[in-house]
Amino acid sequence: MRVMVCYPIKSLVHIFMPKECEVVTVETVEEMAAQSSAYKPEAVVFFSEAMNQPPWEWMDYVSTFLPQEVMKVIIPLHRDEEIINRIIETKGLMNMFVFPARLSNEEIKERLQYLFGIKHSILFTAEPKPSGKIHTLLSYGATGVTTFCINYSAMLASQLPSSTIAFIDFNLEKPDLTEFFQLSNSQLAFLRPYLLNTNKAEQQDWKSVFKRSDQFPNLYFSTGAIRWKVYEISSLLQSLRKQFDYIFIDWGFCFREQEVLQQLLILSDTAYMFVRPDPFNLESSRKWLMRWKDAKIPFQIIVSHYQKDDVSIPRIQSIMRTPIAGIVPRISGSRVSYSLQSKSVLVKEAFPPRQYVASLKAIATEEVDKIGEEVAPT
Repeated sequence: MRVMVCYPIKSLVHIFMPKECEVVTVETVEEMAAQSSAYKPEAVVFFSEAMNQPPWEWMDYVSTFLPQEVMKVIIPLHRDEEIINRIIETKGLMNMFVFPARLSNEEIKERLQYLFGIKHSILFTAEPKPSGKIHTLLSYGATGVTTFCINYSAMLASQLPSSTIAFIDFNLEKPDLTEFFQLSNSQLAFLRPYLLNTNKAEQQDWKSVFKRSDQFPNLYFSTGAIRWKVYEISSLLQSLRKQFDYIFIDWGFCFREQEVLQQLLILSDTAYMFVRPDPFNLESSRKWLMRWKDAKIPFQIIVSHYQKDDVSIPRIQSIMRTPIAGIVPRISGSRVSYSLQSKSVLVKEAFPPRQYVASLKAIATEEVDKIGEEVAPT
């Protein structure tokens, strides 16, 4: 079958295109228009990330040079998926197929083989998730996510001694977790080339690029503070699920790399949004969450830096309209600063802040109760 593919990186097309196809790759829709009359493709594959115009413009343009009988396959970005489907439905466009934005390269290839008649059966149902749970931690800024990761990791590792637990620093702007645990030699990017292929990625020993905790043999740390591609996130998380029981991702600020972040959140079991109990942070966080309400992402709130004179918890619940997973009390700035400078884990100090320890223990206990594992003495 003769297929034209519009994709921004020609050298990667072989990864998702069936080898049975005769493929010509172009980088823009204008280049496709120029070559289609001579090549006469039987099918075309568009990646919306290759388009510089909004979907309603380039989809109209495509109809001016491609006959209706040519099969048209669109692989959208998350932000484009809904509007592309709406355009197709509203205009009654025929012979046009839109794949889900979440698909890996292997899944794209399988569905193309089915559409092109290369394979005659395919399971479109999602496979059961492996046992590993992924929790993404993010905030609108200055809510103590990294301090939480440093201390909660020790608390959870002590309560789940038979579980393997990974904490990963994805905070590109402020990789404090990387600095605290000195993770420059423990980078996920070392195995990044294998993420082109999900099967190869799963065969790698991902634990080898993590730094193992000296105090807890079941606790691992690594840094992923680089700019990832959507397909890399999918392969990475699928691989990590099979090698760890728990994966916690410190994403940090929630307002960068929206497409990659959306893929990460959709694949997460829980997304913890950290909020400060002040009106500005609460309102900003609420508005940000509202933009994601249709994505059906399992968001929960962790109220951070809380003290008794702040906005009440019932009021926070009514503002956010999202389940509250925990309340982390405020610690003095000098105490936190000393902890970060001295590389001291607060919950393991001889005289730890009691309320802080109790709050983290409550969150950890709830996680333990979900799997019915007996809590180890701390």
